[in-house]
Amino acid sequence: AAACGGGHSVVALRDGSCVAFGDDRNLQLGVRPATVKALRDGAPAVATPTTVRLPAGKRAVAVAAGGGGLEGGHTAFVLRDAAAGDGAADELWACGHGRWGQLGLKAYTHVSEPKALSALRGLVEYDEAAGRVKPIRIDGLACGERHTAALLSTGNVFTWGWNDDGQLG
Repeated sequence: AAACGGGHSVVALRDGSCVAFGDDRNLQLGVRPATVKALRDGAPAVATPTTVRLPAGKRAVAVAAGGGGLEGGHTAFVLRDAAAGDGAADELWACGHGRWGQLGLKAYTHVSEPKALSALRGLVEYDEAAGRVKPIRIDGLACGERHTAALLSTGNVFTWGWNDDGQLG
């Protein structure tokens, strides 16, 4: 999977890792540790694909990138537990510019290392045909300039971020 924001790109590789490159003025690449020194000394752009700092034991299955320039840039990831395989629940993670709530992290700050969104974590539904509870998947993910949207396997859509033109529906 691959996604392009206004000034950055992110790619989820077959092995579950991610690389990102381009504009990193708002920490949207997820390649720098969350230390003051790393933030102060970090380059405003990364010209070569660089490994995203994803949590251990997780694999990326989808990515989205949005915004760019001085006033934006964020990235969202759908991650699954690598050991659990396809039966694992999806998790949403995000990093970058969060001034308008587009990261979904309940904080309006920039985030350098991807952080988990709690709002859509651990969703399940009862499968009548299989007679068991199964995880609800995230079938689609997209980032706009200042907002993010996720499409669930149930058909529900969740949106968050800036809503100045009604883009959150």
